[in-house]
Amino acid sequence: RECFKDAVITKLLPRTAITIVIQVVQDDGAALSCAVNAASAALIDSGLPLSTVVNSVTLGALEDGTILLDCKQDEHEQVVGQMTLAFPSVKQDEGSAPVGAALCSTTGMFTVEQCIECMDLGRQACRSLFSFFRMTVEHYQATSNKFVTTAKR
Repeated sequence: RECFKDAVITKLLPRTAITIVIQVVQDDGAALSCAVNAASAALIDSGLPLSTVVNSVTLGALEDGTILLDCKQDEHEQVVGQMTLAFPSVKQDEGSAPVGAALCSTTGMFTVEQCIECMDLGRQACRSLFSFFRMTVEHYQATSNKFVTTAKR
């Protein structure tokens, strides 16, 4: 809930209650990340005014120090630490400080180096997700506009 609190521009929607319900049908690992990404997609699709989009990834640290991105259920059993991160899609100026995480949930143990590496990899992966979301929305809008224009003729 907290990671979406600032995403919706609620000042434009006085006396409006927004409820996000996620039902997990199957969990192959990274359920929290999937839930955050599904909620973001639903908010985009809803047409509500958004100040940002939040995307999430889950990373796992193996005992040998290897960091895994988007752990599956069988890999989850091998990790000694798991970190779920969510970042807002804030455009940054070159050389500015990195945007803080909207969500950081960890289980298990991490070294300081692994924690820093997870944060960096998670931020990069979320940037890729933002690009994918943007491309998908632009494609959807382009195909929707064609349909609407064709229907008006």
